[in-house]
Amino acid sequence: NRNKVADFQKIEWSELFTHRDLFCNTIANRGFAVLTIDTKDSELLQETYHASFPFFAEASPVKSQQTLLFPETPACKGLFGWNQVNPAKELFRFRRHLGSVQQSNQGWWESSGKKKEEGQPPSVLALKSLAYKSFDLLENIVYKSFEILLNGIDMNPQKIFDVHKEPNYHLANPTQTEDAFYPSPFDIFHYFNTREGFSTPNSSEHIDPGFMTVVPCSPTPGLEIFDCSTGKWIAIERFLDPFRDLVIFTGRTAQEITKDIYPGSPHRVAKAYKER
Repeated sequence: NRNKVADFQKIEWSELFTHRDLFCNTIANRGFAVLTIDTKDSELLQETYHASFPFFAEASPVKSQQTLLFPETPACKGLFGWNQVNPAKELFRFRRHLGSVQQSNQGWWESSGKKKEEGQPPSVLALKSLAYKSFDLLENIVYKSFEILLNGIDMNPQKIFDVHKEPNYHLANPTQTEDAFYPSPFDIFHYFNTREGFSTPNSSEHIDPGFMTVVPCSPTPGLEIFDCSTGKWIAIERFLDPFRDLVIFTGRTAQEITKDIYPGSPHRVAKAYKER
């Protein structure tokens, strides 16, 4: 069913409030929706995409200097920066509000959590300058979209946001709220799609843990999403416009707090004929 023509309606981001009933029903029935953004925002995402390639082309020792691990929860470490997840992919993760976390060996992080720019490779600086703008754009889309979903079932969005934005993690001193971080990340994944990593899945079927995830359509199709209304997988990027269309879907937290009205959306990333 992977190549079956998908039957869905794109929704213009600028008109989302007007089409809020369609959006809410689509998410409730299918678990995902497709939003179309304007040319200016699309160009920002495209510039960020192109800026990632020079960084990912750097040698591993250079990239590994851009890695910061910190105690996210008692059971696991959080990531800010670069990491090669497995033989199939690598990523650069952007986060905000890291408090007093510092990288001891490079002095890469100031006490505010912002990266020092002195001596950093041009590829890092170029990517960072665009990535945070894209982060702002996409996080605003998720925030506003989830607000519409909650209003659609008579839940108070502000109450939900206030609870989940409270500092749940404290990185240096548990009594200091300024040392907590807001856990929403912006990930730029690089899938190699090479013979060496062929036996390792790009991304196996899973449901994200948070409220919502938004994925800009890549020029190299790979995202596959499960349509809850049909019980079939859709290779959705085959039917979308790169950078102009966004796939937005719900996670486990959204499913839990809405008591299954908005289901968590299973998705995966398939192999492709070239890097993604």
